[in-house]
Amino acid sequence: MLSFGEIGSKLRRRWITIYMAFRYGRWSLRRLLFGCVFFICTAVAFYNFGFVVELLPWNPSVDHWCQREKVPDYMLQPEFDEMTVVTMFLDLGVFKKGEQRFAYHSPYKYRKWMRVFGRLANRVVAYIENDNDIQLFKEIRSCFPPSLTKIVKVNRYSLPAFQHLPAIRKIYSRPSYPKHYPNTVYPEYSCAMHAKYDVLERSVLEDTFKTPYFAWLDIGLFRNLDGTEFPVFKLVPPEKFHPERIGFSQVWPQDPVIPPEVIMKQKIVWVSGSMVLATQEVRLQDVLTVKT
Repeated sequence: MLSFGEIGSKLRRRWITIYMAFRYGRWSLRRLLFGCVFFICTAVAFYNFGFVVELLPWNPSVDHWCQREKVPDYMLQPEFDEMTVVTMFLDLGVFKKGEQRFAYHSPYKYRKWMRVFGRLANRVVAYIENDNDIQLFKEIRSCFPPSLTKIVKVNRYSLPAFQHLPAIRKIYSRPSYPKHYPNTVYPEYSCAMHAKYDVLERSVLEDTFKTPYFAWLDIGLFRNLDGTEFPVFKLVPPEKFHPERIGFSQVWPQDPVIPPEVIMKQKIVWVSGSMVLATQEVRLQDVLTVKT
């Protein structure tokens, strides 16, 4: 039977062996700490870029929900206040949107949000630049009759808004110009925001679906619906919507006492163009007014 002294001596020798191995051996304490820090940093980076920014090279999966349920017949019938929904997707790469550290939007995010159009029963005109994205949007809309969707392949540099790209880039490059991500930082983003009026004008003039109302709808407006079990839905004008007015989506309540200088410098937003609604005649007049 070992005495307490022998047990203590063995434990001391074991401790010295372990300590020397960590201090000077292959897995020294310094290397172990460095390895732990490297692993943690790699895991954090992988999480943020893979799950927050979503830098993924493939397309998101598409839910073919019509294999489980049927589109209600009444939703496919044109209403007296039927609207054509116009949208566009241009791959602008990865860009920052907001002031948070990882507030970046990637093409994969937009392709995920695009899936909401798979349950939107409106007639849709979509302007898309990339062949891969065209095929994705076709798959997303495949549960509806083909007659409800029109996809137009577009080249961004053929749109009038992108003709201003050099001038906008020059303005944003000034050190004194306010920096608000992405509005006053990425020239291509600003051009894309203005390009919606170019495609709206084209859609209104062509009037493919012969509807009295037209609505612009950002790809990501209903992003919170993506990944949820939401039903098929259809957008219609509000009951008391005035046909001679234009409806914008409200971001924050209006504050009439804020000076215009503060609004411009702090990028305070009242309404946005994420969804814009008007009749065909008013919509066309609005587009022409904006472009002039």
